[in-house]
Amino acid sequence: MKSRYFHALDGLRGIAMLLVISYHITYGWPGYLAVEFFMLLSGFVLAHTVLDKPQRPDGLGFVLHRLWRLYPLHLLALLAFAGAATLNQGRLPQFADGTLFTFVQQLTLTHNIGFNPGGLTWNFPAWCVSVEFWLNVLVFFVLPARLRTAQILLLALAGYLLLFNTSHMLGVHHQLYWGWLASGMVRGFASFMLGWFVYRACAHPRTAGALRRWQGELLEWLPLLGLLPIFLLKIENSPLDFVAALLMAVLLGGVALARGSLSRLLALPPLQYLGRISYASYLLHIPVLELFYKMQWHAVTLGLPLFWLLFVGACLAAGSLAHHYVEMPLRRRVARRPAPELAAAAAVA
Repeated sequence: MKSRYFHALDGLRGIAMLLVISYHITYGWPGYLAVEFFMLLSGFVLAHTVLDKPQRPDGLGFVLHRLWRLYPLHLLALLAFAGAATLNQGRLPQFADGTLFTFVQQLTLTHNIGFNPGGLTWNFPAWCVSVEFWLNVLVFFVLPARLRTAQILLLALAGYLLLFNTSHMLGVHHQLYWGWLASGMVRGFASFMLGWFVYRACAHPRTAGALRRWQGELLEWLPLLGLLPIFLLKIENSPLDFVAALLMAVLLGGVALARGSLSRLLALPPLQYLGRISYASYLLHIPVLELFYKMQWHAVTLGLPLFWLLFVGACLAAGSLAHHYVEMPLRRRVARRPAPELAAAAAVA
């Protein structure tokens, strides 16, 4: 697949972000599955920008650019959470695995790779940032430079099979399998590899040709229609999680090919902007929630519709500020450096 920017996927990423932050003020429905799309997208984009390139960049450059992309906003959100939670609770947050120890884990991005069996800590949605960084490193350095497409799919299915047999759902993160293997890493690995497989399917001339012979509308809308009952019927923490992951993979491929009206809708400027600020908004939504609780703004007292509007608006405002004054200046610095393929990865991953 020729080098390109997948505009529709940005819009889809923005909607996934809204689902996650909405889930954290309502619960009782499988909003956590939107994180699966982030991980699928990570595999898809890294395959396009780095993993399936004829010549990969040097390892040190890859690691530094991934850190440059992920770490600054993670650090900003961590400090924002520490301040907001302390203001709300009147003291530093306490965690089963230790306050200082878990804070150091957050600083070193090791907070969800198997060292915190007591639970998620600090700015807890950032668990997937730890998973993404270390999975990127492991895939880059451990897996062969040119895996066969069938091998990529088998690795993804092996990860999902382990999750199915052990937890029977995808809503896992800090739990340890056999006392040492982080379930969040297995979850991230399975989705990352499935995203990589989707990219191969879209990039292969024969497969892509077959996909394009489908009606673009069907390829985009059918998986979305399949996901709606799972979300609307509030079916959570069940084997249907795995069905949802597969449907999201099909949706990812359909939207990436940009053949139908859904991809055109997702490419509209408002949704594009939502996608651009999604990483910052995602990381900052729990600090914003802590501040809301400090001001005694709750869904019960304000009513859920008003609370949701105020909360989402505040998250998007915080994400927009962080995007323009932290994220974008750093991306521009990356773009001025060598290794343009890594600059592209930083721009869309």
